[in-house]
Amino acid sequence: TKVFDLSVKSAKGKDFKKISVFGSSDPITTIDDHKVLVLGENNVVWKQTKNITCDDWIAFPLRKIRGDKEFLSVSRKKGSSKKAFGRVPYSYEFGQFVGWYLAEGTATKNHNNITLCVHHDEEERVLKICEVIRPVVTSISSVKRENHRSIISINGRSFRHAFCKKFGLSSGKRIPFDVYRMGREFLKGVVLGYVEGDGQIKDDKVIVSGIRQNLIYSWSRLVRELGYGVPALYKTPSGYRYGRNNSEQWTACLMGVGVDNFKKDNAIPFDTETNPKKELARERNKKWIIKGFGHKNWKKYAFHKVEKIEEDDDQEF
Repeated sequence: TKVFDLSVKSAKGKDFKKISVFGSSDPITTIDDHKVLVLGENNVVWKQTKNITCDDWIAFPLRKIRGDKEFLSVSRKKGSSKKAFGRVPYSYEFGQFVGWYLAEGTATKNHNNITLCVHHDEEERVLKICEVIRPVVTSISSVKRENHRSIISINGRSFRHAFCKKFGLSSGKRIPFDVYRMGREFLKGVVLGYVEGDGQIKDDKVIVSGIRQNLIYSWSRLVRELGYGVPALYKTPSGYRYGRNNSEQWTACLMGVGVDNFKKDNAIPFDTETNPKKELARERNKKWIIKGFGHKNWKKYAFHKVEKIEEDDDQEF
């Protein structure tokens, strides 16, 4: 991603350089002698921080997506059902279930079930997604609550143990490091499921937000690895807003042709409205977004236009 600002920060008698890049609200802070990976003329090279300029592009490796982990193994736990165990393939549907759990799921140590809190309109779709785990759970049920919410309860001690060991309990939900070994279809499902549970799919952008920084960053990384584009990251500090106290919130926003790539890969219908300016912009930007550079495991992300805007007090860019 492109460097757009350089500044010096002093702390404990030392000078540190802050490198601000597009797509992230957090700058890279390091000493002058530290080496940073940047794009050279034909390949990536290491460059000392003191020699970094606003003409440089920061490079990062893209992980190779493999499929050598084919399934989640659910071993029978003592005292659990004799039928509710087995294997769950790392499929597109199971990926969607994981995404929904990360966005709307709850699981604790003292209970043998996983619950999903969804809107009434989403209940039928989520129940259909849950069918992928039906063979390894005891039961799946749903109850409608007030405020247009439905609680979907997935019971099964063995499944809860195996699933939460991999993807975390409520207080520590995570996208595991070895997710790249579970195959592209599974990763696509995780990205889509998380958006459907905790985000929005619009005509010109895909947005996810939440209070767990690690999930937003991990989702953004999956989006990059899948080749959709580079989401912009925003941070809203904690404070009193909308009549109540709010925790610090993180937002990732995928825009431009990256939205087209996301919708095409997940068979999501495009906007049927005709907008000549938007179509022209998409065609013009195709040559800039996710352009291969040098080695096949590296990507170059460029921007067509950069404009100054007025800063919002609630956000950091």
